[in-house]
Amino acid sequence: MPEPSAGIAPGSRPGCRLAQPVAVGPSSLWEHDRGPIRVRYAIASRIPGAGERGCAAALTDAACRSRSTVVGTERKEGFAMSGDDTRRLLGVLLGEVYRVQKRVDPSMCGVGDDTIYGLRNGFEDAIDYVLESAGDVPAAQLSAMGTLLDEHFMDPVKLAAFKGFYDIEHDLQRLGIDRGQAIKILTYFHAGRRFGELIEKMNSDRSPSECRKFDLHAFDK
Repeated sequence: MPEPSAGIAPGSRPGCRLAQPVAVGPSSLWEHDRGPIRVRYAIASRIPGAGERGCAAALTDAACRSRSTVVGTERKEGFAMSGDDTRRLLGVLLGEVYRVQKRVDPSMCGVGDDTIYGLRNGFEDAIDYVLESAGDVPAAQLSAMGTLLDEHFMDPVKLAAFKGFYDIEHDLQRLGIDRGQAIKILTYFHAGRRFGELIEKMNSDRSPSECRKFDLHAFDK
């Protein structure tokens, strides 16, 4: 088998290369050129199978990524970052994170292969989908809903009378919190073990089906 080219990880794509050795301890630097940004990763060289040649001769591109840590980014000379460049870069980085998650444990990854491919290759549709699905929960909404739940949770009479989500839905609408936002906030509180008994009581016929349980999905843990 021919020896791999110096500084190139076997199976890597153009633009993915190992830089010359630098002073980063028992690691090498791996640089990934993507548009106007050069992302630098530190890769542990003491990996089974690397031998004396180091990880450049032993790791595939995917293995390099799974054993790497971003240590910095560098803007390439001659490029000016625009808003679109930033979105594409964010998409690439998210795509790489999802790709590694899926290889390590598919249950960690909440998107499909098409989304991963789209993110890594600059598809605006995929980038918009991921960013929009993340949503936005303003601190004011979080605080307002926390205050509302507190009124029921701290009062033994109100807590005993609480039957489900419908009991507070009108108040949530008055606060400008729709059902989708309420589900996110309740899931957040439940994950932090806040308002436990009150949230558990929402698992009843006095709640819509989507507002009965607020457990985290496997890929959110």
